[in-house]
Amino acid sequence: MLRGSLSTGSLSVNKDIVFGTGLVNAVELEGKAKYPRIILDKSIKLTDEMRDFNNVSRDEDGEYYLDYLQYYAKRIELAENAQMEGDRAVDISVLISKKLDEMADSSNIEGIQEIQEKMHDLLHKKEEAWGKIASTNPAGKLHHFLERHKDMILLIPEVSTGLIEKRNWLIKYHNDFCTTCAMNDLILR
Repeated sequence: MLRGSLSTGSLSVNKDIVFGTGLVNAVELEGKAKYPRIILDKSIKLTDEMRDFNNVSRDEDGEYYLDYLQYYAKRIELAENAQMEGDRAVDISVLISKKLDEMADSSNIEGIQEIQEKMHDLLHKKEEAWGKIASTNPAGKLHHFLERHKDMILLIPEVSTGLIEKRNWLIKYHNDFCTTCAMNDLILR
């Protein structure tokens, strides 16, 4: 489990010592973190990237924290979309190249129209396949990640009040995210 904070402020570092308002703020804030999360000091301005990637959330106690599950889900989605676009460009260019070669060898209009219809049908089937890939691959990777996340939570022993509170916070965080993603089979009871 990891707990921490991010803050801004002055910081002085030399060979033997680190000090400054940034460090003091971070240490004080980390003490408030309580649960396994990294909370953000109010002095940190949320960037567009933080908002775009949904990697900052506000907890019930009002503290903002780095939301690693949202961040990971968004990264999977972006990677899959980039892969699909790259695959689409390669597949379409190869297909068009082959069909143009066939058209050049064909000497009648009916043959060219038939080839164009086949190209249209093939491209439509490819689009359907890409849609299926986009809807299954990211969810499969996210499901696998959340299974590992669930397993990690279950490894936390319930030996003290502090650990029980941290485990319960992680269970709620995990379950809320699984509910949002409609992955109810991964909800911890």
